[in-house]
Amino acid sequence: MIWNIMKKFIYFSMLLLVTSIFTSATTFADDPVKQNKISKKEQKTNAIKEMIDTRDYTFIARTALPMTMPSKQLTGEYYLKISKDTIEAYLPYYGRAYTAPINEEGGIKFTSTDFTYKAEESKKGWDINIETKDVSRHSYELSLFVSKSGMVSLQVNDSSRQSISFNGNIDMKE
Repeated sequence: MIWNIMKKFIYFSMLLLVTSIFTSATTFADDPVKQNKISKKEQKTNAIKEMIDTRDYTFIARTALPMTMPSKQLTGEYYLKISKDTIEAYLPYYGRAYTAPINEEGGIKFTSTDFTYKAEESKKGWDINIETKDVSRHSYELSLFVSKSGMVSLQVNDSSRQSISFNGNIDMKE
């Protein structure tokens, strides 16, 4: 008697397990909305990867994170534009300078054609390190992390000022 009940219990448990596995697999495959979301996410990730590999992208800064001040929401068009042969920066600066600027505008504004560029892919995105060599009186070290969704964090190290970080996103060209 007990053996018959156990056999029925095992039979129904196995049937329930097989049914749940089958329905979960077919539900995902048959759901075009989920497939479309994954497809769009993969397309965006592939587009970002291509931009980083070809060195043709622009970081748009949305928030400045100075070391000794509260964060600042940025309202202007501040950017770091990267191409194969040029790095162009137009970013604000908040923080402490170790040397007084002479005949210079404030902020982090430069165009560099002599720089090193190193990008490494990880599970969560890309780590990119750039070091300028030809910017007068400054040597900038730029460290970017680009997530697979396009969110970017940038840290700028300058030998004559405190470091500053920025958060924003990669400009997705259509």
